[in-house]
Amino acid sequence: QSASNETLPPLDEAKRSLAAHMLLSVDAGFLSPRAAEWLKKGAKTTPPGFFPVSKQPVSQTVITPAGAVGIVFFPYGAEEDARPTSEQMRMALEAGKALQEKVVLLLGVSPWGYEGEKAFLGQGQGVFHCLLGAGQGFPFAQAVSPEAPAILWSRPDSKGRAVTQID
Repeated sequence: QSASNETLPPLDEAKRSLAAHMLLSVDAGFLSPRAAEWLKKGAKTTPPGFFPVSKQPVSQTVITPAGAVGIVFFPYGAEEDARPTSEQMRMALEAGKALQEKVVLLLGVSPWGYEGEKAFLGQGQGVFHCLLGAGQGFPFAQAVSPEAPAILWSRPDSKGRAVTQID
């Protein structure tokens, strides 16, 4: 994910980016609106298993040997690096609650940045097991916040130099 005020690589890099994404062999990944548009324009498609996320949350279920894992990709605001609105937080919670009884593990994937995620944590307590963050703010491998001690929170580097992966 890249912040909306940053420039994307030249279009001729899109095919290489598509190939790299395909090598990841992900079950479910998210693309920002700008990244999805850039890939579609430069590579004519988006990578399999990656979902463009915009104004609505996107929910996916991945079947594993341990049971179904639910993933809710949180919506972007008007600006990709904007904090979430209360409506966006409500939509993300509703999407999580809709999957909660059907899965053994429920992940929230956020583009909201550190501050937006911190504001969401208390609301997500009892719904999500993990919050995988992105956007502006501090990176860390794992943390437990006093606002939501039952949610494992992880944030990769905000410049996109890391991939969050759960095996």
